[in-house]
Amino acid sequence: MNSCASDRSSTGTSSVSGSPVGPADNRWSVRPPVEPWLEKCIEAAVSSLPTAPARLDAVKMVTQMLPYPRDSDSTTKLPFGNSIFCLLVQAMQDHTVGKLSYINITHAVPDHFTLSNLPASPSNSPRPQLAGGDGYFASPQVFSNAAVVSSYHDFRGPISNARTPHAPSPIVPPQSVQTAVLERYIPPSSLDEHRDFFTAGRPSHLIDRLFELSPDGGSLLLVYPTRNGVSTFQDQYLAPVIDPLIRQLVVVNGMSADLGQLLGSYSFAMGMDDMYGLQVNLQELCHALSTPESRFTLAAAESGNISLDRNLWGEWYIHQEKKRFKDVLSLNPNDGRRSPAGNTRRMFGTEPGMTSSMILTSILEGLRKRPYSTNYRPPGPIEVGVFVIRRSK
Repeated sequence: MNSCASDRSSTGTSSVSGSPVGPADNRWSVRPPVEPWLEKCIEAAVSSLPTAPARLDAVKMVTQMLPYPRDSDSTTKLPFGNSIFCLLVQAMQDHTVGKLSYINITHAVPDHFTLSNLPASPSNSPRPQLAGGDGYFASPQVFSNAAVVSSYHDFRGPISNARTPHAPSPIVPPQSVQTAVLERYIPPSSLDEHRDFFTAGRPSHLIDRLFELSPDGGSLLLVYPTRNGVSTFQDQYLAPVIDPLIRQLVVVNGMSADLGQLLGSYSFAMGMDDMYGLQVNLQELCHALSTPESRFTLAAAESGNISLDRNLWGEWYIHQEKKRFKDVLSLNPNDGRRSPAGNTRRMFGTEPGMTSSMILTSILEGLRKRPYSTNYRPPGPIEVGVFVIRRSK
């Protein structure tokens, strides 16, 4: 478990909150140092929280990590060592000392999600008594719950009707969230997913989270890879693992070269945006979503570099691309199902006995465990953009 102590969580379409437990804990009185570019955005995200003497009953937060949430543990390290939402919770506690009663965190999770992978939040036991407080109940208490969100895209593009306008799908009451976090570090599954992410009226988790923001200064912190970051991931993280793996399956195991080319294909950088392009996308989206009743503005934009843990990006990539692998492997005539047309069989045929299941198992195990090839340079940091979008009246 990471340095953010675990709290009680539950998952499902209906959210059930945890309860405060345990003795007082003072580990959250001082935030750990973070990169200056991230610190600026964290400060921008919490700066719109009320600082007046009036006490706040609760602050609602929604957090989502794409393609799925993951905790930091003994085998996997998150990009910033801690979850960004954990850093935000600590910043909120610092910003509203003596005025904040509760922080309610809703984690957006996909179907068939394993609860043990849910990122841990700061301890939901209160901090030590503050000056002028009321004893045990003087400090903030953190409650977590989880809500299931649908997948909007796969490698083919939108899952639903591409021509039908898409309405936002909130997982908490609209206009009720003070702070939200949305993180993506590896490229999306398709160019359509990237484009729709920033387009009003399209299926987009970003638009869902913005729809939930309170018009009284609600803020969303977004982390998203730039074109340079995607290119680095493609060339320095993925290629040194998957290219030798595909070659081995072709040369040693007799998989057809054409099938191997389809399985190992990736061209994420094409069509992605640089830092400036991401800013323009967000500014245009803010303009499109603004109404006379509330407006969205880009409150902060910073770029930074992070390194991805080998186990972490491998899990993310498998979760995102497994369906594509299965679709490509359906062309394999040795998988025991009805064979494709004769010309397809000749093109994608493999050695007898090399079934789709065997190939898929080899690919997934390789993505999980295969070390970086020494023929490639060690992976460098990935450039990401960090943005804060604010909703106001």
